[in-house]
Amino acid sequence: MFPHLPRKVTVLRCHKQADGVIDLAVPVETIGQTKDLGKWLSKHGLLIFGKAVNTMQAYLMTYMAELQARASHVQQYNQLGWKDDYTAFVLGHSLHKADGTSVDNTASGAVATIRGFAKRGDLAVWRQVMSLYERGGMEPYQFAIGTAFGAPLMPFSGYEGAVVAMVSPDGGQGKTTALHAINSVWGNPKDIGLQANDTPNAVLKRIGAYNNLPITLDEVSNTTGQQLSDLAYQITQGRERRRLNSDASEKPTLERWSTILTVTANQSLLARLALHKSNSDAEVHRIIEYMVQNPMTVSKAECQAR
Repeated sequence: MFPHLPRKVTVLRCHKQADGVIDLAVPVETIGQTKDLGKWLSKHGLLIFGKAVNTMQAYLMTYMAELQARASHVQQYNQLGWKDDYTAFVLGHSLHKADGTSVDNTASGAVATIRGFAKRGDLAVWRQVMSLYERGGMEPYQFAIGTAFGAPLMPFSGYEGAVVAMVSPDGGQGKTTALHAINSVWGNPKDIGLQANDTPNAVLKRIGAYNNLPITLDEVSNTTGQQLSDLAYQITQGRERRRLNSDASEKPTLERWSTILTVTANQSLLARLALHKSNSDAEVHRIIEYMVQNPMTVSKAECQAR
């Protein structure tokens, strides 16, 4: 049912007062064993005891049988972006098809990473705010925001990935705001964007989950030269590193992507890479870097009014 997962699962959508809606994937074989189901429910914070576990088990098995009778097996995806030979696109909890229909896509492995991808707010208000960038001197920001729409087209370019770096030595130049604008195209910027204090492994995990959607990483100024080098290579290679299990066998999971990563920094990434190693040509050719200076064509009052 789920790519990369070792067994079939059933997704339980739990509505908790404190945590909101949470999707949990319970292995099918666990549902078939009352004792195992009780332990699994307790482990995931669902406090059901005694005969209530039997009732829950009977409910789940009956409902699963009903679903199987009504519909055939439905493929679920852990990654967002293009699917089925570019005839469908996964965004949030939905798989959008070329014929205009949409079906539910609740892949357990991606629940945490897709939380922010949802339609909210008013399109007219969003367009009004974005119109602030439609004036002279705002071209550096327009280029960055363009990656929001360009990232899903990367698979058609023949390239696996690209890195765009917005650099300015001074703060308050609007770099972070531009990243928020990129993410606002697809969902909630606060949930979607990545931060400099996110671990390298967490960043790559998100890149793999986002797949063809734009990636933003705010303030990489304190990232080491080696980390910058690794990031530039991996983004443009379009896949995560191969890893081994403890028995030296290769792990089956190998996420792939084709997207654009936009980062911000207060110093040149190209210069830092040159200092890190004597020959940084390979990394330099993987990064599009430009300086940003706020033209101050937008007043504080105008921003607040919008």
